[in-house]
Amino acid sequence: MKVWNLDKRAFCLVTCLLASLMEAKNVAHLDVILDPKTGKYKRQLPAGGHILESRDAKNVFPLNVNGIIENESLNKRDSERQQVYSAEKLTDQKDENGRTSQKNWDPVCLDSKLPSYSEISIFSRYLRDDVVLSSMISDPTTYIVVFAPSNDAIENLPKKPWQFPIDVETLEAQTSDEEALEQAVRNNIRNYVEHHIATMVGNNDGKIVQDALNERTCTSFVLKSLLDPSGLENGGDLLLARKDGKYRLYSARWGGAASIEVKLVDEAQNGVVFVIAEALVSA
Repeated sequence: MKVWNLDKRAFCLVTCLLASLMEAKNVAHLDVILDPKTGKYKRQLPAGGHILESRDAKNVFPLNVNGIIENESLNKRDSERQQVYSAEKLTDQKDENGRTSQKNWDPVCLDSKLPSYSEISIFSRYLRDDVVLSSMISDPTTYIVVFAPSNDAIENLPKKPWQFPIDVETLEAQTSDEEALEQAVRNNIRNYVEHHIATMVGNNDGKIVQDALNERTCTSFVLKSLLDPSGLENGGDLLLARKDGKYRLYSARWGGAASIEVKLVDEAQNGVVFVIAEALVSA
């Protein structure tokens, strides 16, 4: 019995010693002071002390999870944009003489290229709204040349593209058939757009255009619009010429004398777009 009591006391003593050696987590250190009123000792927090929380809030700001996710998404998107930008061609490069030079061929097709220019948004919409023409500019196996009139050029026409060559106003006075009127409008717009889409004469893959733009191997070349009135197999109705680093477009409809200024040139995988200051056809 005495041995048991001794062992019990030893166990309690060891336990107390271990407890005193271990620093309790989140327990404040207390000062022992004499209370003059009661004459007894008591424990209290040190002057200016505070009980520690499970996590000290010093220098810790509220965690904005939504903000972090949003920033990560933005950073990822910016990184992807940089990769796309680096893969695209550098347009409007200047050579030592200050002339525009395009050196790299863009893998993007015309259906994605055209909407990127706000100054030709009207013409681009005409193209996209026509199923046949839209499929043409999205086909990576074809090669076409697009002469896109600026919005100003279209707005300055005496009649809008949907009003000619079929006289829609006269047709409206003659019939109330909405379907017939809509078909006439669609035909007029397609007619207008097809006057501004061309292919190479004797070279459907556009190698001549690529050579002219990138290597400067020729100063002019003949093109055939989709509505070429000549009907000549080896001839065309459009002539694109370059002089002093600038392009001008000539049309057989004007007798070959007048020309149109080309404001911008941009290449795509399946063709090239020339933004022009005037329309090629008018009422």
